[in-house]
Amino acid sequence: GKNTSSDVFLKGAVEDEASSVFTGLLRIEEDATRTSAFETNRNLVLSESASAQSVPNLEILCNDVICGHGSTVGQLEEEHLYYLMSRGLPKDRAERVLVRGFFEEIINRLPVAEVADPVRAVVHDKFATAQAEGRIG
Repeated sequence: GKNTSSDVFLKGAVEDEASSVFTGLLRIEEDATRTSAFETNRNLVLSESASAQSVPNLEILCNDVICGHGSTVGQLEEEHLYYLMSRGLPKDRAERVLVRGFFEEIINRLPVAEVADPVRAVVHDKFATAQAEGRIG
């Protein structure tokens, strides 16, 4: 309908031999004037055998809208790792800091603040386990 807003924001990480495929569609109907809609998907690939694909789509059937979409697929930045390691962090700790930072943006947007810390703990535990089992890198 009119004056509608939507903000789809997804983040994911893949490791080992995992693969992820995101296909999204924001469809704005003819009568949905003054709609604001955004679709974003960001993926972190944590090992050479893992892969992620992202296909955000917009289908806009009226003109009076503000819409956008985007996606990224990438690895941990070597420069960021180097910086943290040059400050004394071991590589595994530097990787954990960067992964936590990657997810922090979406954790901070959770509508229920009380779930933020448990989600942080899950991210930390899953990544630490993957590191310990050699599934990262």
